[in-house]
Amino acid sequence: MNIKARRLIYLIFIVIFLIVAPVIIMYTAGYRYNFQKGKVEQVGVLFINVLPKDAQILINNGLQTNTRPLRLSDLRPNYYDVKIIKDGYYDWEKNLEVKNKASTLAYDVVLFKKSSPTKMADGGTQTAMISPTGDLLAFVNTEGVWKKDISKDVPQLIWPKQNLDAEKITWSENEKKIILKTKENNFYIIETSGNTEPLYLNGLIVSIQKTFFDSTGNNIFVLSDNELYKVELDNKQSEKILSGIKDFQMIKRDIYIIKNDPQNSLVYKYNSLGFFNNTTLLGKLPLGHYQLQELKNNFLTVQGQNQIYLIDISSGQQPILTLSGDKSTWGEGEKNNFLYYLDKQELWIFDPIIRKNYMLNRFDKDIENVFPVYNAPYFILKVNQNIYLSELDDRDKRQNNTLFQGRDIKNLQIDRDGKNIYFLDRLKNGYELFKLEIQ
Repeated sequence: MNIKARRLIYLIFIVIFLIVAPVIIMYTAGYRYNFQKGKVEQVGVLFINVLPKDAQILINNGLQTNTRPLRLSDLRPNYYDVKIIKDGYYDWEKNLEVKNKASTLAYDVVLFKKSSPTKMADGGTQTAMISPTGDLLAFVNTEGVWKKDISKDVPQLIWPKQNLDAEKITWSENEKKIILKTKENNFYIIETSGNTEPLYLNGLIVSIQKTFFDSTGNNIFVLSDNELYKVELDNKQSEKILSGIKDFQMIKRDIYIIKNDPQNSLVYKYNSLGFFNNTTLLGKLPLGHYQLQELKNNFLTVQGQNQIYLIDISSGQQPILTLSGDKSTWGEGEKNNFLYYLDKQELWIFDPIIRKNYMLNRFDKDIENVFPVYNAPYFILKVNQNIYLSELDDRDKRQNNTLFQGRDIKNLQIDRDGKNIYFLDRLKNGYELFKLEIQ
C-alpha cells in the first residue's frame, strides 16, 4: 500500500472519529434526535408504580415489563399515552408529557375493583359504624344492637331491643363500649361483649347535647345545657366540671372547648388528666356559633357559618386561617394528608405543608359529602344520589369512576385500609347494610 493510500485511510478514520465520538458522548449524556420536532433534545424519565402490582402497563399501546416500579429512562420529550389495566378493575389512562432532563411521575396509581355489593345483615338496618381499628362493625336493625367481626360471617346480638329508632353509634377507643343515640335524643352505653345491661345515660343527665368517651373508655364527657359533665361508668356517678360551654371535642387526652365572652368566641384546650391545672387559650373567633371538629397536622378545625377556621395549636399564630365551606374532613396517611372541604357545589383541598388550597371539582348539584381513601390520593364523593370514586391527579384528565347512580345511600364509610366501603342502601323494605370491596 503506497503512502497516499495510507494517508487516505488515516484521514477517513479521523473523520469517522470526529463524527462518531461526539455522537457517542451526546448519546451517553442522554441526548437524542427528536424526529417529530426536528432537533436534538435530552431524554426524560417516566416512573410508574401501581397497585395491584400485577396490573399491566401499556405505553402508546406497547405492553411494558412487569418490573415495579416501572422506570423508562430513555424517552424522547413528547406526550405518551399511558394505560394501566387489569381484569375486573377500572382502567387508569392518561396522556402524560415527558420533558427533557426531567422525571414524570405516576407513582401512586391505584386500580379499583369492579365488584358487587355484599349484604352484611338481614333485617332493616337503621345505622352502622366501623370500630377504630376497622376490625368490628356495630349496627342496629329491627331486632336490636349487633356487633360483627369483619372477618367472620355471623354477627353477635349484644342488646335484643326492638324499635330503637337509632341514629348514631360512637365507639370507645378500646372498642369495649359504644354510645347509641336515638332519634328521640336518648343515649345508651352498651358493652360490646353483650354481658351487661346497657346504661341509660339520660337517667343521669338530661337534655344531652353531645357525648365523647375518654381515652380509657371508662368515662364519658357529656355536654348538657351548656354545662360539661364527667360520667364515671364504673360507679355511674356524674360530676359537673365546666359551665358556659358552647361546644367541646375530646381528642386523645385533651378536651377542646368553646366559650363566649361579650366580644368573642374563645377556643381553649384542657388536659383531661390535670383538668383545671393545664388550660391553654388557642384562639379568638368572631362571636358566633361553632362546632369543634378534627385535630390533624397541628390544625384544630372549627366549623362556623359557611366558614372553616384552622387554628395552629403548635404556635398560636394569628390570624387564624379561614376557608369558605360548610363541611370538612382530613385524609389519613402520608399520601392523602390533606383537608378536604365542601363549598356547596365545589370540592376543595387544603395542603397543610405549603398552606395552600385549590379547587378539585365543581358540580351542578350540591356535594353532600366527601370520603378520603386511606393513604392514597383518591376520594369518594356523594352527589345527588350518585357515588363517585376519583383521584387528586388532574394531569390530562382526572379519573372518575361511578360506583352507584340514582341510589338512596346513607351512612357511607371507608375502612381504615381503604379496602372496603360500608353503607346503607334503601331497598323495598327499608335500608339494608352492604359492603363493597374496592381494593
